[in-house]
Amino acid sequence: LYALIRVAREHACYDDEHMEKVSYNCRKLAEAMQLSSMYGHLISDNYVDTIELAAPLCDLGNMAIPTDILQKQGKLDPEEKEVMYTHTTIGAQILEDVGAAGNNNAFIQMAIDIAHYHHESWDGSGYPEGIKNDEIPLAAQIVSVASDYSALTEDRTYRKAYSQEQAIEIMELVAGKKYNPDIFWIMKKIVRQLH
Repeated sequence: LYALIRVAREHACYDDEHMEKVSYNCRKLAEAMQLSSMYGHLISDNYVDTIELAAPLCDLGNMAIPTDILQKQGKLDPEEKEVMYTHTTIGAQILEDVGAAGNNNAFIQMAIDIAHYHHESWDGSGYPEGIKNDEIPLAAQIVSVASDYSALTEDRTYRKAYSQEQAIEIMELVAGKKYNPDIFWIMKKIVRQLH
């Protein structure tokens, strides 16, 4: 699976350290949530370990998206967006196939949730299902916040990396719409620990 995600990362021209940053930042955010009264009862040490391993698989489906869409410099047109949206269901299907081959465990189940739902939005405006609030699996909510932060603080083909402060300001504009505001608030408190 990690070999496949490296192919997907190369295909999308992500920074070489993108997988490691997403993994590390999800772990740090989950650890901080574990210490909160709101999420402490939901996040065990095993959950923290599992999300660290499963989070980098969020964009596994990118390996099936045409390179010209993944590496496009400007905005995607409506047809290209529809193709791009399929990376969530494709990634989840790959992971479901792995699970069906006899390797179904907590890691695979969490990875499926993450791949399928990490682009859902807190207000229901995301994709692929348009679910909202706590209908979105908790692991996918964590990855949504942590992976967006990681992406904003990395160079992309179409822009330079934002500073930590700029990334938080950008994300704050959509907290409560795109992200669970409580998870975003916890991330904001620990931002100096993130990569």
